[in-house]
Amino acid sequence: MPEFQLPSTQGMFSNATLRGHWTFVLFGYTHCPDVCPTSLALLADVTRQLQGKTTPPQVVFVSVDAPRDSIDLLRKYVPAFNPAFIGATGSDAAMKPLTRDLGVYYVRNVGEDPAENSNSYSVDHTSSFFLIAPDGSLRAVFQLPQEAGPMARDTAVIMAR
Repeated sequence: MPEFQLPSTQGMFSNATLRGHWTFVLFGYTHCPDVCPTSLALLADVTRQLQGKTTPPQVVFVSVDAPRDSIDLLRKYVPAFNPAFIGATGSDAAMKPLTRDLGVYYVRNVGEDPAENSNSYSVDHTSSFFLIAPDGSLRAVFQLPQEAGPMARDTAVIMAR
């Protein structure tokens, strides 16, 4: 994975954050009406189901909406799903190495006159979960829809390899 560095709710999120831990990375934004909160709730359930069986992966929610999603907002939003979850964001240029390597797509739908709807736009984005191994390599991509039980079992099998 190429070098990247993004501000996060726990310092900087970078390649170093991935080393030594299994990590789920997902992309979204805090104003997302459905997919993002559902995805974070699903990962909270998956990590709960893995407790006691194996060390659950850390979870990093990367906001692709830096104009609205400040670190302060991510500090309020992300822990509502699980206090251990990390929120990160950054400029498009800062995210490019990570998003390009994982094949993540996003576009802010701000309309023709951004001044008229500066805070009321949607963001189309990849809604997959990327499971990163402790060596920083991509091991699995989970696509929606998912159920927590099967996803937790599959995650445990992948992590045991």
